[in-house]
Amino acid sequence: VRSRGLGDVYKRQADGRWAVAEGTADVTVICRQGDLAALLMGSCGLTALLRLGAASADDAEKARQLAQLLYCVQKPWLNADY
Repeated sequence: VRSRGLGDVYKRQADGRWAVAEGTADVTVICRQGDLAALLMGSCGLTALLRLGAASADDAEKARQLAQLLYCVQKPWLNADY
């Protein structure tokens, strides 16, 4: 799994989907936009989304590798209580 960065992703959505700008993807993950945001912010893990049925992937091994790349040890901190 290659880490492509957000610059390689279309900034525009078509039918609620994001797509790789060029080339082919190693794995296709389908999830809701809110779940994608939570995943990228480190609020949840891809493995959990897949296990709970909130996301699906076309290649289980590549999805496991992607989950490892996206794993964030330091969870986000939000000071919204003040």
